[in-house]
Amino acid sequence: MMSLTKRPLRAPHAGIALAALLGALCVSVGASRDASAQRTAKAKSRQAAAPPSPGGVAPSYGVPLADAVETLHKAVRHYGGQLGISVVDLKSDRVVAARDVELALNPASNAKLLTAWAALKALGAQHRYFTGLYGKIRDDRVDTLVLRGDGDPQLEHQHLYEMAAQLRLAGVRMIGDVVVDQSRFDERQDPPAYDQQPHEWASFRAPIAAVSVDGNTVHVTVFPAAAGQVARSRATPPSAVDLVGSVGTTAANSAETVRLDVFPLREGRLRASISGTVAASSPPVTVWRRIGDPTWLAGHALSDICRELDITVHGKVRRGHPMPQDLLASHRSRPLGEIVQALGKDSDNFKAEMIFKGLAPATAPASFEAARARLFELLTEARIDATGVKMTNGSGLFDADRMSAAFITSLLTAASRDPAIAPEFISQLAIGGVDGTLRNRFGELSKTRSIRAKSGTLRAVSTLSGFVMGTDGAPRVAFSILVNDVVDASTELRQEIDAVVSAAASVAAFPPP
Repeated sequence: MMSLTKRPLRAPHAGIALAALLGALCVSVGASRDASAQRTAKAKSRQAAAPPSPGGVAPSYGVPLADAVETLHKAVRHYGGQLGISVVDLKSDRVVAARDVELALNPASNAKLLTAWAALKALGAQHRYFTGLYGKIRDDRVDTLVLRGDGDPQLEHQHLYEMAAQLRLAGVRMIGDVVVDQSRFDERQDPPAYDQQPHEWASFRAPIAAVSVDGNTVHVTVFPAAAGQVARSRATPPSAVDLVGSVGTTAANSAETVRLDVFPLREGRLRASISGTVAASSPPVTVWRRIGDPTWLAGHALSDICRELDITVHGKVRRGHPMPQDLLASHRSRPLGEIVQALGKDSDNFKAEMIFKGLAPATAPASFEAARARLFELLTEARIDATGVKMTNGSGLFDADRMSAAFITSLLTAASRDPAIAPEFISQLAIGGVDGTLRNRFGELSKTRSIRAKSGTLRAVSTLSGFVMGTDGAPRVAFSILVNDVVDASTELRQEIDAVVSAAASVAAFPPP
């Protein structure tokens, strides 16, 4: 738990004119522009007829929601922070709770909502990423084996094993060089803003490349021995890691103190220093670290796997973009509609950045700038007002992105009404009290599974955006709560944030007449 640092009180932020607020939150979604315009006009009429109270909450949504919003506001003000809240009744398009809804704030991992939406819109829920092995088989030999991919965010060691097994079944027993073709993406491997924490080697900050394996990480597994003996350690992939040091085995049930420090070497390899102790009774302990340069990692892994399958590798791993040759083996990813669950439920930064960069058209090597341009084109096509939105990277990690609570509820509203993506977009969100990053929140609502949302946490940021589901299984309320500038207190405010959502859920279960 981070330490609690209290800050002086600040005056509340100035309110925003209600008419401008409600007009900005109207999202036009439908089969035609005329139908969209009619719905927008009706929504504005309803909003004008029943505006929120001066306290920021519609009277029909009752005292509990108003009290929860006020309690959260006071808590945020106590820490000297900023707060944006937008709660929208999706049946009537009414904004039922609002506070500084147009204030552009750091959304933290709530930015993954926009990444998931854009990917589903641009590529479709059934899109599958493709990775192939290319070359010419001469007798039992492939002189140059090319590993080429288009940005699969879920390519794993096992998938390389399956492709290598296809080679062996085809009669291949010898390989010359293994060439990794990274040409689908440009040369930039660290997403924007990642330079804010350059010396962090934890896996959450892994770089990206068009051909990436195991999230561009390596891992060391420690197998306990008898007490007093040295444990056995194994690095994966072995040809990418120089493993030094050792781990001792202590008495059963003692504390585990395994430490892994890594240092970059040439061509993407790492020197890994292992130390500490592990209990004799412990299961194997695995520690993950990001790679420094992912260019060659998949090639090292593939070479190791070929050797395991008794395919001799005579050459070396190198990077290149050779002319197309015969497709010898391939792997297709799971559908994108399943992959994005790693964004909403697990908040996987690596997969978010891979998916985000993959939005760029394939007519040129993908760049973050091209991906960003494509994302804003999609927002324009969907007629979602992106005023004030800054999308620097696709994960929301570090101090990178900016968006308002009003924008996020507009995005959620549009997603919930788009039959092409709504099922996958909603299902990728964590379920309160059940799974993902919300498994330990909203326990009282776990049976109804009524909260579907994306959390976000940084040192000074706490956010939560998503849906309250109705008894019919459809989204009843869209909400976005963004808290910024609460240094070292972001987790302490979760109770107050959750209380706002729970209050909205209680009304959604018994909607006002």
